[in-house]
Amino acid sequence: MMQPDTVLSVRNLNKVYQTAGSWGRPGSKNHVVRDVSFDMRQGEILGLMGESGSGKTTLGRLILQLLPQTSGQVMLEGRELSSMTMQALRPLRARMQMIFQDPLFAFNPRHMVHQILSMPLRLHSELVARHGPVDKQIGQVLAQVGLPQDILHRYPQEFSGGQRQRIGIARALILRPSLIVADEATSALDVCVQAQILNLLLDLRDQLGLTILFIAHDLTAMGLVCDRVAVMLRGRIVEIAPTAELFSRPRHPYTASLLQAIPRIGSRAAAAPFVSAPAKVAAGADMDHGCPFRMSCHWATEACARTGTTLRQFEDGHWSACHREDLELPGI
Repeated sequence: MMQPDTVLSVRNLNKVYQTAGSWGRPGSKNHVVRDVSFDMRQGEILGLMGESGSGKTTLGRLILQLLPQTSGQVMLEGRELSSMTMQALRPLRARMQMIFQDPLFAFNPRHMVHQILSMPLRLHSELVARHGPVDKQIGQVLAQVGLPQDILHRYPQEFSGGQRQRIGIARALILRPSLIVADEATSALDVCVQAQILNLLLDLRDQLGLTILFIAHDLTAMGLVCDRVAVMLRGRIVEIAPTAELFSRPRHPYTASLLQAIPRIGSRAAAAPFVSAPAKVAAGADMDHGCPFRMSCHWATEACARTGTTLRQFEDGHWSACHREDLELPGI
């Protein structure tokens, strides 16, 4: 049952890519997102971490309806998006926006900043009638992201990476969304600028009550800004918990392996036997069933081939797909 302040609700979401066969051979299926479910409350920042190819970006695009889902439900503010026609969905697109990893490739290089920020309002003219003239709203959003007014007649390629990212954030905010998907929003920036953008996201969350899905590889950044963290592996969410709880006491071996991979200044690399040890299940076993990490897990048993795909609650708010409740895994 959804809470009254739930902004986003995802239920049993799946995305399968089907490749065509050739020369008499059948096509194959690639299950990119598998049975994903979670809720996000208003004002919450949920981190989504996992290795490359785990399905994080695809999940973000499914939520924003930029990709068609194979099955499942995505509900924004109580309205199911997947069953809507394109015409019915269009007004709701203003309520959900995306911040891209490299905004330079997300902008039209022939458009100046004024055109970049005014175009969304021209597509959603109801916001102009409701909140005032285009130039007034552009001035307000530039102030919110800490940019001066004199940048409006310059091109994206004239700015630094941090300034471009602020323009990307401004373009997302101009439509007054309730949900923002930040896909690797700081990974292309240097460390000092990363800190500025993270602080900006926190300030905007507090000022505007934004709900943010924060997709990142940088676990340090995630630990600074996220209220909860979800861990993805091969299209599945294998653990979800409050950030401090998950980082200090992970309940899934895959989460522990990610945390142990964080570099630490002045310390020697710690051994991670649960990553390199041989699996206790037969090689070539069907990976569509059971725990997707079992082939690399030091604690895998035969039961892991049959269980470990369903999230279970270990503590209040801490859910894990590992069936081993006896494990004491290292955190940070």
